[in-house]
Amino acid sequence: MNKAEKTATIEALKEQFANNAFFYLTDTTSMTVAETNKFRRVCFEKGIGVQMIKNKLIKKALEGAPADKNYEQVFELLHGSTVVLFSE
Repeated sequence: MNKAEKTATIEALKEQFANNAFFYLTDTTSMTVAETNKFRRVCFEKGIGVQMIKNKLIKKALEGAPADKNYEQVFELLHGSTVVLFSE
């Protein structure tokens, strides 16, 4: 992923964080590929957006959030294989 792609991903994430009332982070490190695929399929069927994104990009997107939304405590949770779930 080049710098332009990373910047575009961060901007898209910022928009998603701003436009969704709720989001969830989950660590899928202990899940097998089959379990992860099943999890993603169930989320898709329920209308939940699932994105596997590098922790560094998630952090940069959250750092750009408005001042009234302080996500600093979330940063320490960003390790392993992080999946972001968006629900409208």
